[in-house]
Order: sequence, then C-alpha cells, then structure tokens
Amino acid sequence: MQAGEVWTEVMFELQVENVRPVTPDREALEAISTAINMRAEQVKQVQQELLDAQKQQDLMEEQEFYAQVSQFTFSFVLKPACLQS
Repeated sequence: MQAGEVWTEVMFELQVENVRPVTPDREALEAISTAINMRAEQVKQVQQELLDAQKQQDLMEEQEFYAQVSQFTFSFVLKPACLQS
C-alpha cells in the first residue's frame, strides 16, 4: 500500500471512530491530505499528457500509412496496362 493510501485510510478511520485529533495532529493531517491531492493531480496530468502524445503519434502514423497507400494506388492506376504486370 502506498503512503498516500495509508494516510487516507488513517484519516477515514479517525472520522469513522469520531476521533478528533489535537490541533497539531489535525494540521499535519491536513497538510498530508493536501500533499496527497496535489500528487494525485500531478500524476493525472502526466497521464493525460502521455495519452495525448500517444494519440498524436497514432494519428501521425495513420496519416503516413494512408499517404503511402494513396501514393501506391495513384501510381498503380497511372501506369499503362502493359507495365502493370
């Protein structure tokens, strides 16, 4: 289990048990919660960037493939019938 998951579970258990941490502990838990949320957002952003980059790469490869097919088809159609064999 990752540290963020452990702290999230600890905070949840404290709420379920109706335990109110003293001020320094509450502040520490809030800071940890903020750090967890920020890290999760960073990971989400990196994942989205990777996904977007992969989509762009796939699109470029698809366009290149269709260009090659189009070029082949175009050159095949333009050849005289006697040269197509």
